[in-house]
Amino acid sequence: MKIIYSTLKVMAVAVLLMFVSFVVYANLEPAPLHTYVKPIDLLIVDLPNTINAQQESQLATTLNNTNGITANVLNTSIKRLSVTYHKDEVSALELKKLVSLNGTLLVKDSQFDNIAAAGPQCPVPMAWLQSFENAKYALCFR
Repeated sequence: MKIIYSTLKVMAVAVLLMFVSFVVYANLEPAPLHTYVKPIDLLIVDLPNTINAQQESQLATTLNNTNGITANVLNTSIKRLSVTYHKDEVSALELKKLVSLNGTLLVKDSQFDNIAAAGPQCPVPMAWLQSFENAKYALCFR
């Protein structure tokens, strides 16, 4: 029984020491500004080849007057539209409906399946790294 108690005591001290070390590490530098900003999503759609100047102007006006859209870029040379938005204010489905100008334009999602990453890949999943950063910023008191 004495061995179990001493083992638990050592483990508790080790866990406490790791937690204190993580808090100190989190406070070595202030959190970057992106931790205080609401996250955005990106929608990329391909437009038809027959978009005229009036439709382009109407599309720009519609997107600029929609709440939740932070930026939009229409590349007329490759007929691709990119929209950054807050998904809690407007959904991707609503955006596609707006971009299609209520059905007058045929839009489709852009395909990026053939693009492969060049060079070595990180063996740690991105979700784990983001969770670590979120914990670090949550414990930053600066």
